[in-house]
Amino acid sequence: MKNFPNKSKSEKEPPVIEAKVWICTGGQCPGWMRAEFTFAEQPECPLCHSEMSLGVKVVPKIS
Repeated sequence: MKNFPNKSKSEKEPPVIEAKVWICTGGQCPGWMRAEFTFAEQPECPLCHSEMSLGVKVVPKIS
């Protein structure tokens, strides 16, 4: 088994931010999307077609 060198924490994890997101309200559905990337005023979940509600998630920062 090969041992790989340890990377520093800053190299492993990208910087994160708190972002507004739309979160699926449909039971067990894990769907969500960043609010800045939606075109609809009230989007529908692309996975199960349920309503979505605004929330906040910690997500990787996009440059």
